[in-house]
Amino acid sequence: MNFFERQLEVRRASARLVWLFTLAVVVIVALVDFAVWAGFRLWERQAGSAARILVVAGVLAVLVIGLTSWIRTLLLRRGGGGKVATSLGGGAGLAGHA
Repeated sequence: MNFFERQLEVRRASARLVWLFTLAVVVIVALVDFAVWAGFRLWERQAGSAARILVVAGVLAVLVIGLTSWIRTLLLRRGGGGKVATSLGGGAGLAGHA
């Protein structure tokens, strides 16, 4: 496999990961909205009031996901993957094994 074939393969994999991440965000927002709907018994409220509450819950969920992703991106840029792996408990005992 030459460089250009590998580059195309990696781009396809990256695009797939972006779509999967987007799908995960949509599913999480739907689950948060369902939990808010059930937890606050929104079916007992007027439709407009319930819709506003669900929109706020969805926006807050997206903001939390976005902020967390942004922080992880900054960590990767500053310290590389090793720093993130160490913060998650990985890489222990690998010092000196290059």
